[in-house]
Amino acid sequence: MSRRLLTAWFGGEQDILGATRAARDAGYEILDVHTPYAVHGLDTAAGLKPSRLPWICFALGLSGAVAKLWYQIWTSATSWPVNVGGKPLKSVPAFVPVTFEMMVLFAAVGTVVAFFIVSGLRPGRKPRHIYDRTTNDLFALVLVQHDAGFDPGSVRGLLSSFNLLRLEERTELPVEMTAPGTFFLKPVLGWGLAGALAVIVALTYLLPRTFTEPNIEFLPGMVKSVPYDPLSVNPNFADDKTLRTPVAGTIARGYLPFDSTRADIEASLVAGGLARLSPDQLADREGKAAAVFATFCQPCHGPAGKGDGTVPARGYPPPPALDAANALKLTDGRIFNILTFGR
Repeated sequence: MSRRLLTAWFGGEQDILGATRAARDAGYEILDVHTPYAVHGLDTAAGLKPSRLPWICFALGLSGAVAKLWYQIWTSATSWPVNVGGKPLKSVPAFVPVTFEMMVLFAAVGTVVAFFIVSGLRPGRKPRHIYDRTTNDLFALVLVQHDAGFDPGSVRGLLSSFNLLRLEERTELPVEMTAPGTFFLKPVLGWGLAGALAVIVALTYLLPRTFTEPNIEFLPGMVKSVPYDPLSVNPNFADDKTLRTPVAGTIARGYLPFDSTRADIEASLVAGGLARLSPDQLADREGKAAAVFATFCQPCHGPAGKGDGTVPARGYPPPPALDAANALKLTDGRIFNILTFGR
């Protein structure tokens, strides 16, 4: 069905803003406003409702994130479980980067497609009317003439105060157009995509698969080691024994290197345990002992052993001074006993 249109041309953005606002306040139906560039506030002047594209963008982004998250969980934990060094199959933190990318992709591409569908644009579509110089330096306001009572003279008088350049009546002829969006679903393309999808779904469910066993396992040694029974044969050693003799001088944690009482230990050390060391060995031991003292003892006892280390300086009770008279009387065995068993 054809429509009668009245088009008014203006030379500036303030003129088109005022004319659009006046026509809307007067109750005229505004079909469109054509400008050579975006004019701030024109959508409010024309009474346009807020766009629903942000909500479409949000829904598409959310659907893309949920779909990709589900797809990753399904592929890694259900359809094709892969054990990578014992890591959990449903490792959601590992899926965050790809999920974010798919969210952005769905939101961006989907919003553009939705915009073309809602606006009725498609490749090859030609405009019904061409408004001269509206892409250069003129602004056009298009009004719809509802009935014979529509008076162009009244419109001219209303818009003349806004530097009206020209007023023109046109007839919008019906144009046979394809419904918006149908160019995406041509019969051949649509049936081809549907057939391909059906084949993929059928192959997914018809091919043999076992959900209880992983198809591929990376780094299995991190999860499953190869233990040997202590009394079994072990080909990794020349004597074929799994149970190995401890290295010479090895002391098991929590055990003394000899089976003696405290008194026996002190007596053995005093009787000659340390006296059998040569001067060079004693000097080496003293150097190592100084390093150990500086690392483990000095924070409490201080560099000279007077109990003035950094720990007591911060409020902790000071330990006894190591140069006290009773400390100097301690035998080597007693000192070893205190270091081994405590006071």
